[in-house]
Amino acid sequence: MTRKVDPWSTAIVYGDTYGTLVFVPKARAVELASTYEAIRTSATWGELRARMPAPAYERFLEMTGDERVDFEEFYREEQKTRPELTREEAREEYLTLSLDLRNPEPDDRFNAGDFAALNEGDFPTWQLQEMLDWVPHDIQRQYGTCGSSAVSGPCLEFSARQVREIVAAFETHGYRCERNDLLISRACGYGDAAAADAETSSRSTEFSSSERLGHLESLLSEWVVLYPDSQTTADPGGHERLVLSRDGTYTWKPAPDWARPIGRWGVRIDREQNEAIVLCFQAKAGSWRCHYLIPSRPLPGGPMHWVWQRALAVVVHPDGRKELAPNVVLFSERVLELHRPR
Repeated sequence: MTRKVDPWSTAIVYGDTYGTLVFVPKARAVELASTYEAIRTSATWGELRARMPAPAYERFLEMTGDERVDFEEFYREEQKTRPELTREEAREEYLTLSLDLRNPEPDDRFNAGDFAALNEGDFPTWQLQEMLDWVPHDIQRQYGTCGSSAVSGPCLEFSARQVREIVAAFETHGYRCERNDLLISRACGYGDAAAADAETSSRSTEFSSSERLGHLESLLSEWVVLYPDSQTTADPGGHERLVLSRDGTYTWKPAPDWARPIGRWGVRIDREQNEAIVLCFQAKAGSWRCHYLIPSRPLPGGPMHWVWQRALAVVVHPDGRKELAPNVVLFSERVLELHRPR
């Protein structure tokens, strides 16, 4: 028995993203593509608001500043203790607040890399997870594979090898399917497919205009990605595989929602932290996600693995020397661990 659907919502688009098929209602795909394009191209908050669909912009404001107040509320509160305060004076004070406490002005600088919600994939969405909400359950059971991100939870994956069978199943449910790899690529935050392919084939990984990322021989390998639990031990059930290649590209499957399945990686050296290694991955929003990487051997004689963490524990000696303390790693600062496959 097929499911009855609203004829106005039956148009869906699909495409191949690195071997995985993604299906999205067409109107939703257009909205997401516009949202990602606004994030990628806007230099000010005014540009962001003008380019991003209104519902997405309002949601982004909520996610990035739940303590924000508008000017009128700020002025009323200040007048309770300073009745002599003029609107002009209050306005000047209001604009000195950080952007997580006040509404952004059109000329305020916008940088996607400043927001964890963008770099970690929480906004606008993770398409592989969103498919769980609307794809008919019989199609999920027959053709889908339940994947998972240790950070963001379950997702639905379809193999591109079964594209004909899966499209036919959608059409049986009354959907009108249109293949549009470019729109799907943009709706998933990967930009233009051709541009992404050219980008990942580049052999020089650029971090900034003045610094290039390098690579370490000891990292050129396949890794199992594990996430520590609340007792600071790795989850033995982890199944993410990360391959770091010499040409500056990586493959990560299944990828966490903030990262691309295929992208660029590299390391840089923090000269101010005793030559500490900083591991960098290109996130969906186009910015770089960079954290410290330290070697770890939790058991005497056990295999070496790497801990990717947000901050370093540094010991400062009486003579002023600074020394890394890699054995002092707080759970709250640990992001993930890279282990050799068994």
